[in-house]
Amino acid sequence: MSKGNWLDRAISAVSPQRGLIRAKARALLSARASYDGATQGRRAASWQRRGTDANAELSPAAQQALRAVSHEMVRNNAYAARGVQALAENIVGAGITFHIMRAGKIDKVLTDLARAHFDTTACDAEGRHNLYGLQLLAARACVASGGALLRRRWR
Repeated sequence: MSKGNWLDRAISAVSPQRGLIRAKARALLSARASYDGATQGRRAASWQRRGTDANAELSPAAQQALRAVSHEMVRNNAYAARGVQALAENIVGAGITFHIMRAGKIDKVLTDLARAHFDTTACDAEGRHNLYGLQLLAARACVASGGALLRRRWR
């Protein structure tokens, strides 16, 4: 942290608490200045700033329409399809792996048993994918639709 100018140092010497408040205010001002969205100037005067996220701003009908457009783009546009595929592959990579822990230590026997099951297509209800393929499908659904719902089926 910088020492500040002579006035900041003088205030800190007389009242450390006031000096800290002044330093925090100065840091906040410099942080805000580095984001265009936080500016208060003439160009940003008409912005309506809300603290809500994208899902809260959209009605369910608007969300459904956006999902439909996204699915249509993925089906009919090679660039969109490749973009979804590339994002999903980068999210999952070679696959998210696991270890089964017992009493704070890796249980090798149970981990090997679970991996033997998840490395086959027996973990997929349709018998098409292993665990890593299911992860990729879920990542594709998140990118293209905004989310995925996974269900465990006992058989």
